[in-house]
Amino acid sequence: MRKYVLTDAEGVTALGTKLQPGKLVQDTRQKVDLMTKLVGCGSDTPLLATLISSMLSAQARLFQINCWTVSVDPRQPSSYTVVKEVQPVPSVHLEHKLAFGLHVALALGSDRDFRSWAQSWLDETDRSPDTAKTLLKAEEKEKEAAGELEALTAWGESGTDDTIGHDMDELAERCGHLVRAAILFPDSSKADEVAQLISLALANLASAAGKVNLPALAEQTLASAQQNTRSAANG
Repeated sequence: MRKYVLTDAEGVTALGTKLQPGKLVQDTRQKVDLMTKLVGCGSDTPLLATLISSMLSAQARLFQINCWTVSVDPRQPSSYTVVKEVQPVPSVHLEHKLAFGLHVALALGSDRDFRSWAQSWLDETDRSPDTAKTLLKAEEKEKEAAGELEALTAWGESGTDDTIGHDMDELAERCGHLVRAAILFPDSSKADEVAQLISLALANLASAAGKVNLPALAEQTLASAQQNTRSAANG
């Protein structure tokens, strides 16, 4: 298994795991524990790991972690782990992170109002914080209505599928984080807070991996942003 993860200058991940280059043989249970800690803040490619991280790439270090089982003996299970630093860290700006988050939400099937707003933000036709605030208020009202429906379901007065409802709630929460990030985005002093909100929106995307090709979407997002930059420079 291979994962990439960003850390701060001291080699500490966003979830508090300390990494340093090296090789070690460890108990298989330790391997599982290590990879579990990295799942929440790392990913399958350097670019994807950089986009989902709450850390800004200009201030971060990038590590590659390879881990595989070398013994399945139940009396002494062991695994081999190699941790190495990778350079350079992909050049990703805050705008790229937010754009990627919006693309993920669109791919997962967000509601019509969110889709319309997100597309306007991506097209740069409307990045007004006021528009985002209006959307957020509307989404919060819908959340209240959904809560009332959930209460009815608990009393057996509705046949709503619980699994579908949970998925919708999770997506709505992700979208809410992205809208809040967009509201703060124009204020450069809020960069860290924006990055945190985007990271929350993109946390634990394993459930989305079967629906969206995340590495490909990451590459497409960055390529599109670079193309827009070139077009603006030439225009």
